Amino acid sequence: MGRVMTPERLAELSSAIDQLGQQRVTFTHWDPFILGDADDLATELMTAREAGQREIERWRAGRFDSVQLAVADAVFSKQQDYRSAVRSATRPFAAAFRSMPLAAFSDLESGEVFRRTFGREPNRDKERAHLSPEGRIRTICEVSRLLVEAAVGTVEDAREALAAAPPDLDLARRLKRVFGFGPAMLANLRMNVGVLTAKPDVHVKRFLAPFMGVSETAQAQTFIKALEQLRDATGLEPFEVDQVIWYAKAVSGRVKFTTKTAACFTERLN
Repeated sequence: MGRVMTPERLAELSSAIDQLGQQRVTFTHWDPFILGDADDLATELMTAREAGQREIERWRAGRFDSVQLAVADAVFSKQQDYRSAVRSATRPFAAAFRSMPLAAFSDLESGEVFRRTFGREPNRDKERAHLSPEGRIRTICEVSRLLVEAAVGTVEDAREALAAAPPDLDLARRLKRVFGFGPAMLANLRMNVGVLTAKPDVHVKRFLAPFMGVSETAQAQTFIKALEQLRDATGLEPFEVDQVIWYAKAVSGRVKFTTKTAACFTERLN
């Protein structure tokens, strides 16, 4: 577990985040394209801080008006190229199932969901590979059925059911036991229905670790606690900080983080 950061460390971290927030990054308008409201993916240049603020507005409202689409986006997004996932899977899934009641969707057989999403027959042998298109559809269907069993029918229901989902909550435990559905997907699902939560990826962990005096391979909760400390000290929301770092490090790629950089931070802060 990482040590509690001193006021000096928090001030250093806040200053570094302010600097990151000034970087110019590319913001992609994913949701109108996914929902079929736009024919092309639009992009916009802005600062990382502006992108973080946009993301707060976007996720707080709940990205989608369909529970099964919120599930599908969380499941399909587990790959390196989110753009490819959106074009090949999430957008066609939205066109086929966005307006369908969750209960009706949960009654569909996974093969039918696959055919209507991808326009071809599934390879049943690939259903056992959780990262295959067939395996992902199986996951989406099983999660959707569990949510219906938990009396979830709307995005508002899902938000209420998942809003305070600690690791030991019964629904969260059951969802994480679904084939191919792990903690990262659960975090994405919660965010998709409007539950703001930081989900530090490798870029965020790599940036925070030297300030905290921990390894970048430490558990996600360790980094989330650091973001909560930062909120208490500066008023910056953990989700917004997570997004600022992610945009500046993962999206822009303009600031390279090296072992030497980490060593300099650690030496200066210890």
